[in-house]
Amino acid sequence: MKYRTEIDGLRSIAVIPVMLFHAGFETFSGGFVGVDVFFVISGFLITSIILGDLDKGRFSIARFYERRIRRILPALLAVVVACMPFAWMWMLPDPLENFGQSVVASVFSANNILLWLTSGYWSLANEFKPLMHTWSLAIEEQYYVVFPIVLVVAWKLGGVRSSLIATAALALLSFAVCQYGVTRYPQANFFLLTSRAWELLAGSICAYITRKRQPTGSDIAALTGLSLIAYAIFAFDESTPFPSAWTLLPVLGTALVLLFARAGTHSARLLSLPPLAFIGLISYSAYLWHQPLFAFARIRSFAEPPMWLMLLLSGAALLLAYFTWRFVETPFRRPEQVGLRTLLGILVPFASAATVFGVAIHVYNGVPSRVFPNTEVASAEAHHAYNMRVLQYKADQFTSSSMIKVLVLGSSFARDFVNAAIESRIFENVELIYRDDRVPACLGDGPIGDDTQSFIDLAGQADWVVFGSSWSTACYEEDVAFLNSLGITNVLFVGTKDFGYNLNAFLRLPFEEREKARSRVSENVWKIYQRERAATDPKRYIDMLGGISDSDGRVRVFTADGMLISPDRRHLTRDGAILIGGFIAKHPALERIRAESLGRGNRIETIECNGLAGIGPDRQI
Repeated sequence: MKYRTEIDGLRSIAVIPVMLFHAGFETFSGGFVGVDVFFVISGFLITSIILGDLDKGRFSIARFYERRIRRILPALLAVVVACMPFAWMWMLPDPLENFGQSVVASVFSANNILLWLTSGYWSLANEFKPLMHTWSLAIEEQYYVVFPIVLVVAWKLGGVRSSLIATAALALLSFAVCQYGVTRYPQANFFLLTSRAWELLAGSICAYITRKRQPTGSDIAALTGLSLIAYAIFAFDESTPFPSAWTLLPVLGTALVLLFARAGTHSARLLSLPPLAFIGLISYSAYLWHQPLFAFARIRSFAEPPMWLMLLLSGAALLLAYFTWRFVETPFRRPEQVGLRTLLGILVPFASAATVFGVAIHVYNGVPSRVFPNTEVASAEAHHAYNMRVLQYKADQFTSSSMIKVLVLGSSFARDFVNAAIESRIFENVELIYRDDRVPACLGDGPIGDDTQSFIDLAGQADWVVFGSSWSTACYEEDVAFLNSLGITNVLFVGTKDFGYNLNAFLRLPFEEREKARSRVSENVWKIYQRERAATDPKRYIDMLGGISDSDGRVRVFTADGMLISPDRRHLTRDGAILIGGFIAKHPALERIRAESLGRGNRIETIECNGLAGIGPDRQI
């Protein structure tokens, strides 16, 4: 297809907001829509190429895939391999293990699936993941695998009309899936091709429109498109449901630019300005480099990096992008410079080495011996969120007629509490049930749903009810009154916890100095903590943070023997659970639970057996 400089300018309009958004500039709160602009452009260009080849009867699936490999893999592998030594040197075991998984997923175009499956309480925040951004490349690559086959089959069945109908039908179906999933399964909706394909297919439909006759250029239409994109960049934020009907704004805006920013229009001249066109030319490499630079800067910082540094790194990403475009992208895209055999001879070893590295890092739990050389503990529970054992306590009914019954409700913080309590032997003779029901923070508000009713029924059987720290204390008094009205009087609330901005940076400290290390609790969490303590009766409040933090909001990072308390700034390792369990065990309510459980558990019945006193081990009353 004919080269259009204005499309490179549009690419720069996409990549710059993405970079500034990931850098943390609040003005570009909707900069993430740059990815959606890329999707539409990709759908347009790929479909235009395929339709052109089909019209001439020369389309080849093998040749198409070869072109995609040449376009995507060399630069991607260069960035992935460049990240590996820095991740090895600077990342704690838990984030390094996640990085290893991302390496493999990025190589095999599946990082979107990995993020969908693993995103949750145990992972670092996205801004600390060097390869987080490759999820969008995975979506495009999955589209490249599937769509050409669909298009060719439809073309053979009924020509251009049939292929257009198939494209439009798939776009409508994908948009319907997107709308259905935006509130029901938002994580999958964000990361999976099924909810994103309509954006690429919108570009494909533009390719059909321009297949035989180019639309007349229109500044009004093109500038309207740019305005829609700009509105999304500056008005959207993380609270905007996405992808959803709101995504129509940048998608429609991009389509209008592709269709109507034609040569001779002011909009085309604007987008063809040399700086914009140049950044668009290197935009793929710029997209690849920016996130690793930002992530490693954060990984090396005890506090959030200043904006001047992030701006400097944005410039560095563009500089690296230029060299990658010139010395990696350009030669590998030209078969006359790099033949197919040479291409495979270079890519296969690099991809294999990256895969072996990623798998090894995963299998060996992030290789703790790198950063904890004086310990022999290499198990996952020593350096990862220690949550899985709690799941064995999930149940729908209490069964014991003699033991103290404790119901714990909440998500990951509640699981941390259970682990700490188990490690301190508070629940040694207790029948414990853990539930992660979606119960509203304010129990008395509105109609009672199925989850809330199930919780109320189970709480009615319990001697003690414990709400995890994700539970809001905003309705503390109302919730206690509501439960008391149901005859549930022994109610506890577990406090929040936090271990600061970033723990990876503490790897700089010599091992023998780590016991003294302190991290500053985030300002927002510290305010929540102070509010919780002020709003909650101390007899009902389990203070998870107090025992390991100073009065000024600094918190311990390592145990006395140099082991991590938290792997991810929010949750507990096993050593962290042991440490915190030791001081929460002194809480009067938990001491009472332990005393009552021991009292019931040790109550025995003496029986006469052939004149001897015997103890029936199963005769507890």
